[in-house]
Amino acid sequence: MQIAPPRACDIIVACRVFFYISKDLNEPHLDLQNNREVEHEADEMSFAAADVHGVAVRADIIANFFT
Repeated sequence: MQIAPPRACDIIVACRVFFYISKDLNEPHLDLQNNREVEHEADEMSFAAADVHGVAVRADIIANFFT
């Protein structure tokens, strides 16, 4: 998929908005690697672990779609 950088930014922001809406609605997350739903846990990942995971996901998206 090749799109202009400003459009890519719009798409990324929209995905982030939808993600946080799904969290607010307590929608289950999809574990795409294991093809299953993951329920929210009372004790969610620490912010540091979530940030590391987010960095890895963003790097994977960039490597697969923008390079």
